[in-house]
Amino acid sequence: MAPLAPVMETMIFLDMISEFSHQSYEKARGVGIKKVIVSVISYFFSYFVLYNLKQYPKNHMSLSLLEEYIEAGNSLAIDNLLNENPSLCKQRTSHDISPLLLACYYNKPQIIKVLLRHMDELTIHEAAAANELEQVQAMIEDMPDLLDRVSDHGFTPLGIATHFGNEDMVRFLLTKGADTNAYSQNGYQVYPLHTAIGSGFENIAKMLIEAGAEVNVLQSSRTTPLHLASQIGNIELIILLLEHGALVEVKNDMGKTASDLAAEKGYQDIAEILKA
Repeated sequence: MAPLAPVMETMIFLDMISEFSHQSYEKARGVGIKKVIVSVISYFFSYFVLYNLKQYPKNHMSLSLLEEYIEAGNSLAIDNLLNENPSLCKQRTSHDISPLLLACYYNKPQIIKVLLRHMDELTIHEAAAANELEQVQAMIEDMPDLLDRVSDHGFTPLGIATHFGNEDMVRFLLTKGADTNAYSQNGYQVYPLHTAIGSGFENIAKMLIEAGAEVNVLQSSRTTPLHLASQIGNIELIILLLEHGALVEVKNDMGKTASDLAAEKGYQDIAEILKA
């Protein structure tokens, strides 16, 4: 929601306060000071409430338009909208994330560039998602505790960078000692390694394993990294996981092993290799 009053409105309002207070004082002798004070407070409160109600529909509509433009990939319309109201960049969308993160999730690189031009500061998670490496480096240098900071929607910078396949970002965060086994705090318990394998980011998966990611961690539904690699038939990742101690006998919530999942997807040779 936008601020209650911009500078000009505030100046006008202060003039109104002065005039109203003067008039109220003249009436005070006949009415009683307590009633005058109540009247003044009531007047001020009503002004602020009415101003806020007047502004809210406009800002809400603009934010809805911004979301529509992001989804449609209309970078010109977004640029024009933000030229009029750059504060929209700092508001939360209906998905409870910032417009920049929404553009990242929609995979709209041109929109991301436009939004970045209108933003004077980013959170560590926005910067990791948008692959703003230099900014993340500066942030970590200035505030090392940001390295494993969990976002409002439950992810660390490493988790977000992994989700968006930002290899250089992941590499930097790992060199700084980011926790490879920090899972999402949003009820799904998603680990960076699961994300990398499930999204087909082989290089990131390898970096995570080499940096110490636990290969037998379970996310929701008791799914292991080996389960995911088997489902997509990625023999290189399967071998890498096995070399680092992945257990073939672990079953998910459906009672399926990695071998069973590979067989279901038609990877019979892999299924044979993974039989316990």
